[in-house]
Amino acid sequence: MILPLGAVEQHGPHLPLLVDWLGAEELARHVAPHLERAGYRVVLAPSLPYGASPLALTWPGTVSLSRATLRRVIVEVIGSLARHGFRRFVLANYQADPGHLHAMAEAKRALTRLGARRGRRLSILFAGFSPEASSQATMLDPRVLRLSRSPRPEREWHAGELETALVMAKRPELVRRALARRRQCGALACEAGADDQHVMSGHGCGS
Repeated sequence: MILPLGAVEQHGPHLPLLVDWLGAEELARHVAPHLERAGYRVVLAPSLPYGASPLALTWPGTVSLSRATLRRVIVEVIGSLARHGFRRFVLANYQADPGHLHAMAEAKRALTRLGARRGRRLSILFAGFSPEASSQATMLDPRVLRLSRSPRPEREWHAGELETALVMAKRPELVRRALARRRQCGALACEAGADDQHVMSGHGCGS
């Protein structure tokens, strides 16, 4: 069972609020064939659109759950699915906020304990942005960053080139193209003197 985990938060003036939600669903759809080729029968669960976004809480449009609420939602959803016989789960996550990642890690620990109490071991894996230090998100892989046209691709992940390309490919009607064309990438904003916080807060050219 793959459960997409998204978020509803501001992604600059040119992208919709559902970027992380859309990213989670697309991630799940692309992970599924790999699991099927490995011999698993894959089921895609309905997405959780809302996530924990404390870092973006003051940005217009952001709707955030608390870390505790998100942990509880994940545990209750997977716990309910486990009652119906599902034992293996992949959380396909497209939200990198540390609060969100902490909630995922806490949910995994709680579900491990829950499975032990029920006498049914649960397997919880992560795809995309992961709370596990040993796991690197594909979106930040150097091979992916090399696809970027930006001179500073490492600064392009939030509302920048890669996420704009994602929405253009899947939901082009939601992109404000005129605004996207007028605004340069986050890297250029930094080179012009904007610091990282300015860019990542939604006010730099990369947001």
